[in-house]
Parts: sequence; C-alpha cells; structure tokens
Amino acid sequence: MKPYENFAVAVTAQEVEAVTINADVESCGLHVSSGRSKNGISAIQALKVVHGMRDPADGLLRKTLTTVLGAWGSDPTSWDGMMLRAVAIVIHRNWDTIALPSPSLTLKQEPVGVWKERSTVSKMGNTLARVRPECHRSAIGGRVPPQGGDGGRAVARGYRPGGGRSASRGPAGGA
Repeated sequence: MKPYENFAVAVTAQEVEAVTINADVESCGLHVSSGRSKNGISAIQALKVVHGMRDPADGLLRKTLTTVLGAWGSDPTSWDGMMLRAVAIVIHRNWDTIALPSPSLTLKQEPVGVWKERSTVSKMGNTLARVRPECHRSAIGGRVPPQGGDGGRAVARGYRPGGGRSASRGPAGGA
C-alpha cells in the first residue's frame, strides 16, 4: 500500500498517532492527501517525524503548519516534506525563545522554492564537508591539495583530509 493508504487505514483503525496527526492537520484547515493539492499534505512521513519531535500536546505540528500557512498560504509546493521538517526543526530548537508568527514573516519574504534551494545548497555543502572535505574547502576558497594528484606529498607534509595538520608532523615544512 501507498503511504496515504496506510495512513487512512491507521486513522480508520483509530491508531493514536494517525488520529492525532489527522486532527492537527484538520485543525489548520488542511487535509492529508494522496497527492499535491491546494490544502492537502501528502508528505505523510514528514508529518509523522514532526509529530514525534516533541510531546504532541506541545503542538509542534500545529505550529509548524500554521507557520507555513502564514508564510505561503495554501501553495501546494509549501507542503513539501523537506520544508515541513525544516520549519519544525527551527521551531523545535528555539522552542523557548521563538515568537510566533515571526518565522512566517521571515519565510514570507521569499517564495518557498527559494528556501528549498537554499536548504538544498546548504545540505549539499555540509554533505561535501563530511564526505569529501577537500571539495568543500576548495568550494569555499580554502587551499587544498588535489585529491591523489600530488603523489602523496600532502600526507607526507602532514595534511589531513579533515583539515589542519597531523599532530605527529609538527609545524608546516616538517619536523
């Protein structure tokens, strides 16, 4: 079965998580749907993730949905799972200090697509930093020896792929 069908069955079976998520979504004038629509959210996994980030009684899911609604209205592209998770993370991490609807006002300054692009570029940069640190540093202007093209001289000079110098090599130029 597809995620929407699984969710619908769970609501029908009165499973607490599904019923709570459905009630939160409907309380915002939205509905869980099988595809993109004006007031429909098909990012069911994202709804479940946001629902589980805090005690459901805190209302993180409702606050996330109302923030997105305040920023972009019923634009179907705003109900993307990545955007819902990103907004929820910001609210969750700043729970004690965030003043709603401030995030909506900030997000409203740009279309949802711009925020998605920024998030994707940022994620890609962070992924590059973890997987291939030399690519990330060169992309941000750091001096990095070419991967494998220096015959191992970078390692001999104390270069570590994670950045900095090897503790055993001492200062630049060798010990």
